[in-house]
Amino acid sequence: DDVSFWGSQKYYVQMMVEKIDVRNVFHDITKEYHIPISNTRGWSDMLSRNKLIQRFKEAEEIGLIPVLLYYGDFDPAGIKIAETLKKNIKDLEKATKWNPKNLIIDHFGLTIDFIDENNILCISSCLSSNLLRK
Repeated sequence: DDVSFWGSQKYYVQMMVEKIDVRNVFHDITKEYHIPISNTRGWSDMLSRNKLIQRFKEAEEIGLIPVLLYYGDFDPAGIKIAETLKKNIKDLEKATKWNPKNLIIDHFGLTIDFIDENNILCISSCLSSNLLRK
């Protein structure tokens, strides 16, 4: 089980990616370290968030600090998703009986160099975005 693998650590890490192509880039490393990875497909649905929450809840019960790595675009939509992830998780607090107050979310993202190095499919508007060139 993914949570028990992390039992001797300080943190419990899960990962979300905005694009399915990027998920494949992280497949080997997330598998090696038992890091659950999901694709938000833009915005994550309630079922995906619930699964994520249940794992974080289990991790906190054994004393681990929950960490969500969010790999998304640094375009307006990707930034908005990153900014609202914690709220979207907190919206399920009553139903899941888990408060994400200790949740650490680390947003890192797609740059033009990463796209080129990993042969990720990108539409032309993505390539012309000034945000990706930073």
